[in-house]
Amino acid sequence: MKEDFSGEKGPGATIPLLSTKLTPPVLKSHSLPRPALLASLQQAAAHRLTLLCAGIGYGKTTLLAQALAHLDTAPVWYTLDRSDRDIATFLAYLIAGVDRQWPGFAAALSPLSLSGVNRRLELNRFVIHFINHLAEAATSPFLIVLDDFHLVETSAEIAHLVDYLLQHAPPTVHFVIASRAAPTLPCLSRLRANADLLEIGEKELRFDPAETAQLFRRNLRLDLPDPLIARLTARAEGWALGLLVMGQACKRQGAEAASRLAAELESGSAAANRDNVIFDYFSQEILAQHPAHIVRFLTGSAILSWLEPALCNAILGLSDAEAVLRYLEQHNLFVTRSEGGGLRYHALFRDFLIHQLMQDRERFQALHRRAAAVCAVQGNPDRAIYHHLQAGAAAEAAELIEQSARDLLQAGQVETLGYWIAQLPPALLAERPRLLLIQGQVFERYGRWSQALSAYESAAQRFTAQDDLAGLSETLSNKAHILDWWRGERVQAERLYREALAYIGQENIPRRAALLRNLSRNQLSAGNTQAALDLYQQALQIYEAEGNRQGELEALINPGSWLYHSTGNFPRALMALRRAELLAQELGNTRYLAEIYNNLAVNLYFLWRCPEAQAYAEQALALSRQIGDGHNEAYASMNLANALEATGAAPAQTLYEQQQQVLRIEQAEGDHRFAIAVLVFMTILLRRHGRPAEAVRRGKQALPLTTEHDLRWLTGFVLLNLGAAQIELDAEEAANALQGALQIASHCEDLYHALAAHFWLARLYHQGGDERFLGHLQQCLHLAMTYDLGYFFQSEAQAAIPLLALALEHGIHPDFAGQILARFGPRSVKDLQALLAHPRRGARRAAQEALAAIAQDAGGALALRSGPLPLTITCFGSLCIEREGQRLPEQVWRRRKAKRLLKYLLLSPAHAIARDEIVDRLWGDLEPQQANSNFYRTLYDVRRVLEPQAPRAHSSYLLLADGVLSLAAEGVGGIDIDQFVAAVEEARRARRRGDAAAERAALEGAVDLYRGDLFTDDPYDPWIEPQRQRLRTLYEESLSRLAALADAAQHLDQAAHYWQKLFELDDSREEVCLALVERLLRLQRRAQALRCLEACERALAELEIAVSPQLRAARQLLYPTPVSR
Repeated sequence: MKEDFSGEKGPGATIPLLSTKLTPPVLKSHSLPRPALLASLQQAAAHRLTLLCAGIGYGKTTLLAQALAHLDTAPVWYTLDRSDRDIATFLAYLIAGVDRQWPGFAAALSPLSLSGVNRRLELNRFVIHFINHLAEAATSPFLIVLDDFHLVETSAEIAHLVDYLLQHAPPTVHFVIASRAAPTLPCLSRLRANADLLEIGEKELRFDPAETAQLFRRNLRLDLPDPLIARLTARAEGWALGLLVMGQACKRQGAEAASRLAAELESGSAAANRDNVIFDYFSQEILAQHPAHIVRFLTGSAILSWLEPALCNAILGLSDAEAVLRYLEQHNLFVTRSEGGGLRYHALFRDFLIHQLMQDRERFQALHRRAAAVCAVQGNPDRAIYHHLQAGAAAEAAELIEQSARDLLQAGQVETLGYWIAQLPPALLAERPRLLLIQGQVFERYGRWSQALSAYESAAQRFTAQDDLAGLSETLSNKAHILDWWRGERVQAERLYREALAYIGQENIPRRAALLRNLSRNQLSAGNTQAALDLYQQALQIYEAEGNRQGELEALINPGSWLYHSTGNFPRALMALRRAELLAQELGNTRYLAEIYNNLAVNLYFLWRCPEAQAYAEQALALSRQIGDGHNEAYASMNLANALEATGAAPAQTLYEQQQQVLRIEQAEGDHRFAIAVLVFMTILLRRHGRPAEAVRRGKQALPLTTEHDLRWLTGFVLLNLGAAQIELDAEEAANALQGALQIASHCEDLYHALAAHFWLARLYHQGGDERFLGHLQQCLHLAMTYDLGYFFQSEAQAAIPLLALALEHGIHPDFAGQILARFGPRSVKDLQALLAHPRRGARRAAQEALAAIAQDAGGALALRSGPLPLTITCFGSLCIEREGQRLPEQVWRRRKAKRLLKYLLLSPAHAIARDEIVDRLWGDLEPQQANSNFYRTLYDVRRVLEPQAPRAHSSYLLLADGVLSLAAEGVGGIDIDQFVAAVEEARRARRRGDAAAERAALEGAVDLYRGDLFTDDPYDPWIEPQRQRLRTLYEESLSRLAALADAAQHLDQAAHYWQKLFELDDSREEVCLALVERLLRLQRRAQALRCLEACERALAELEIAVSPQLRAARQLLYPTPVSR
């Protein structure tokens, strides 16, 4: 009866679905065909929408079922009820219905996220994603039928969704909506004007006398005179249900009773009076004709939407519900069966039964309480809450709401959650702070910040009164998030984050990590870089220690990569993102993968590796479109425009228009941070392409956004590019902006943008004939040389070449400036040639060397070298390097730190590590300049060890680029720790697919590689030790698993062999000793077992650990002399 799509992707991943709602009703054999109406409905496939609008009892559902029975393909049928008013539930059913027609459709959709201010946009994105997949799946015409649509139309989100589908679904998709009233969808007028709407209303659905006569004959086996038929039809105005009721009265009590009922129907107001008359008839004529136990079943089971025998038995305390349900069908007691077997009452009859049941309030409440208990046990909390509320059991409902809220919020069932909370008595709500917290979360999901803050404030007061520090911490954190991200009240948010952190206990590790991460992001916005870094590292360490891969992934992306980006350490940001990429791939998280590729594109753009940036932007764009992620799609469009502008691969105006479109999207989403970023990149593009006035306008548009939200680093970013654009227009404003940018960059420890501020100030002052340009040029080149930031100049070649030539002229770091000029190639020749006649010999020499380097590159004077000799590196045991089968002697390592540098590189992810990280570890106590000097000297030593004959500045094995040192994969034949970990991972994959032979082979390979602990020649390095323990643990787990596999295969000697290896690692582990002794005894190796036992006892004695009873028992088996200790 139920379908659980919890294993699938897509919305409603945790929402259990009732399969009967997705199957059309079964046609009864006596259903009256109505050829004219059926002919009209056959035209549904020629219209986008068919509307069946009529009151209750006009036969809408029956007519639809008749029409669909003549279709060649099964429709997507969805019977709605009031619980479907939540958009997440509605989408879950709709997707499940489509999935029935095209299996795999649901799995192809990415999860729907409805997380706050962007809820409408996120819904639109998902619907676009849904429509795109529908277009691929539905290549031939088919129908989507929404029955009883009036029950959900009050949901603005569902109305918006259906309206959007009607406008944009593929042309093969046609919709049929059955409702008691015409829905108020904006697209109806357009559909009507385009003749794309087929409407069937009460007028068309009314029975004429001839149809009434057939209805009575087929359903009631009743023949009446034509004049009476005509009179009854007129009095009932062709209302099918009224006619059936009158026909039953006539059959039981004669024509006079039918006439009297007809007169009653005709008097008074139409709809309201009809219900009263019908209710009276149901009471007097229907219930009175059936046994008491049937009547009791009818009224009791009416509280259920669908009549399942087991549920009816449980709630009504019966054992024969299935037989009773058959009785109801046989006696035409207004029940309808779906194709899936589900049974439900006709809506009006159910309303009547509930009305009857409520006359006995005590029974009404008792049944709902029992239904709530049954639903709770069945794992259906939403139905349980409904029944609690109907029973007036508000406290029990509140308890269940609190327990279910997290799952419901995660599933996107926000409207359902908000509706339930609204049904609770205000006094109860005020006394339960957890409910107030949930209410705040509901408001927050809808972007109703003031109401959310008010609810959080009330919750905080109640949690404080109840001394619930964990609840208070969570509430303050949620409140801080709104203030920080949506109100721009960063200082107040920081105070709340820190207060929340103080209230959380050390035992609540996940909550603590999340708070540290949020506080790090807060400090990053404030420009407090070191504080942000410390908090980020604390959070990341917790996630790593807990094995929380999702938390680790989120922390690496934000604040991790943005933290390094905002300090200008783009290589370190790349490393964090590479690590995040592996986690996202492992977790199968496409949305995060798109964000990672976008962040990679941004950082590569600043490193001026624009072709790579373009490639990642294109990957992000493709993934975003695949999953319908509009924000990441806009982000990728911005990154792509930046990369294309940098390479000149597209017209500037085209790219500017592309960025304008991105800006509109980000502004609509309310994402002020990305809107600021887009405005800045528009400023850069306009300045570079000779439109400074427009560039300044865009920069000034961005600036208030940064100050309004107290975003200090972004303020500096805006000021820098605004100042650069103002140089040609207003020198004073440019100087003020650039000085402000420099001050912020210095505060944020942002070396890259401090360099850029000095660069533009040098340009500004030189252009104005101000000698201060020399100081800024000096600082600019010092930062670039010291921190390997030379790539900045490539991004501003037009302004950089003249300034670098000035550096040569004035002797400011001439060697470094000459190297940068040489990289520009022919573009810098003119400026360099002008220096050849300079009176300063140093300037002439530097210019000549730069020109010579340009000529050499152009002429191809550099000789091509053959490929490197492959190295084999062993890390288990002592570090050992073999080249062409020959082991390098220990004497080649002239410096201990050279060997350690290589070890750090070998243990780093992807064998790449930021230069700054190595410098901090090996020379953290030295001044930056001396530390950098030591680094380059040590790097040279390592290169000479690995490749003694290589030119001085070259290495085939070690690459240093953009501040990252890496090991060239093509130069290394094998690294044993990599092979070991790969073998263990292969074994795990084999185990998951149930391939024991492949698992055993992979584990045997891994165990053979482990020739001792990691780097035993360096036993005390604190950074190596955690890696050593990690690999040792993998080795122990591999041995344990091999022993288990051997036991399963009844290879006792192999099992003993692996247990022996485990015992040799640590002879104090009693459980290993006991396992080994057991297998040795079974192999009749008693003496060896006794030696193992004695070795374990000695080891325990040395550690002053008492022998366990199990070990004593083993000793008794081996040697009956008692042990006393």
